[in-house]
Amino acid sequence: MDASQLLKGSKIFLHVAVGVAALISAAAAIIYAFQLKADLDSLEKYSIIFGSLATAAGVFGIALTVYIYGNQLRTMTKANELESILTVFRYIEDPGLRKVRWFVYHNHPIIFNDLPDVPLEEGWPIIDNKVRSASKEKFNLHEVDLVLNSLNDIAYLINTEHVPEKLIRNFLKHTFRRCYLSYKPYINYRKTHPIPGLDKDSSRYAHHLEEVIRRIDPSLLAE
Repeated sequence: MDASQLLKGSKIFLHVAVGVAALISAAAAIIYAFQLKADLDSLEKYSIIFGSLATAAGVFGIALTVYIYGNQLRTMTKANELESILTVFRYIEDPGLRKVRWFVYHNHPIIFNDLPDVPLEEGWPIIDNKVRSASKEKFNLHEVDLVLNSLNDIAYLINTEHVPEKLIRNFLKHTFRRCYLSYKPYINYRKTHPIPGLDKDSSRYAHHLEEVIRRIDPSLLAE
């Protein structure tokens, strides 16, 4: 259970606790009204009333504790969200990853078109040679693949609500669209050519990234 779920639970419990306290207070008032007509002695009347009020006070105390706990959870949630946002920008602004990303933007037709229909262990060195040739040995396929993995990690943070989706829509939409279009042939290749013994379901390769694309521009998935 993450912080957001705990926060929702604390809010629900707070409302329930306040409601219970209100019911107990109302019950105490009703009991007092009936007892005014009864022949109970004053000590017994007041003991019942004070007992009810003490119970109500206890419930209010629990409600107050839950309220304080809820505020702490909200603070923790905001702190975690901020840390996740900083992580996203560290990925995006990393100088090494950014250089590779721009290389892919401008060279993806060369390195990703006409990918060989062979197992990945055979296809990897072929694609790697394309990357090395197009970059004049500045980059390799591992670095190109790392950029895609970093975007998929960012997409995971968005899909799990650790990062607000508006961050993508307001600041990174163009980056995600351009990267997905550049990497799409490679993503499709990896989906149909799993790593033996490692890819349990290669059809889900980069699925976090595709889920974000489905939200911001689903037409790209159909192209």
